Amino acid sequence: MILILAVAVALSFGFLTGTEQPVDLLIDFHQYRYGAVPEEFDYDATGPNGPVLSAGRPFWRAYLDRFAPSPEVVLIQAASLAEPDHYPIAVLRDVQAKDVTLSAYLKPMGGTTYQSQGLIWRVQDKDNYYAVLANVLDSQLHLLKMVDGGPQEIASAPIQIVVQFEQDAPTPTWGWYTLKVETQGSLITVWFDGKKTLEATDSAFMRSGKLGFITHADSVALFDDLSVQVGVQVGNRK
Repeated sequence: MILILAVAVALSFGFLTGTEQPVDLLIDFHQYRYGAVPEEFDYDATGPNGPVLSAGRPFWRAYLDRFAPSPEVVLIQAASLAEPDHYPIAVLRDVQAKDVTLSAYLKPMGGTTYQSQGLIWRVQDKDNYYAVLANVLDSQLHLLKMVDGGPQEIASAPIQIVVQFEQDAPTPTWGWYTLKVETQGSLITVWFDGKKTLEATDSAFMRSGKLGFITHADSVALFDDLSVQVGVQVGNRK
């Protein structure tokens, strides 16, 4: 199911007035069958390669993980284009925001050249937005701005993150991690696994924009329980 707690209705037109309408939204993918492409998102890719398709459909699909935070249907991105300038993205269609609290669970599943996954916000178009990516290969959280399709790092910090399939024994969360971003004007604060990990300021994108998920090149990743909160008191979902 999709749980929508509408503090104010009219998500699609509330931003035309210049005043952001309150939003409290949780997407858990439970209404989808395995292999379906969730309809709440538009799918694209930053860079010159365009989105990678399978049978004419994007590689973002509903997937099953019985150890997921809200078992068992989740979202997977499984494109395998190992190009360093290729960033698959899934962007929510009906929500835009400037100041937002955005969070999700993520689970790295592998990748040959990259193992990186995260969140994007203030998306102006497929090549201009903010992003934070958790990278397994260098054990770093990377906060960046994508400008005209090129990533510019704002800040980074060390994190503990592994691919569950590569471990001899299961981790306590079976490879799932929490990632949360809070933005207020030019201030960006990021939490990883419940710990405040990054705080930085940047003013490249100061207008409202869309938001969603991102991976890098051939990274394979799962996502669950996307939470979006705008103009409401932040709860304790994550």
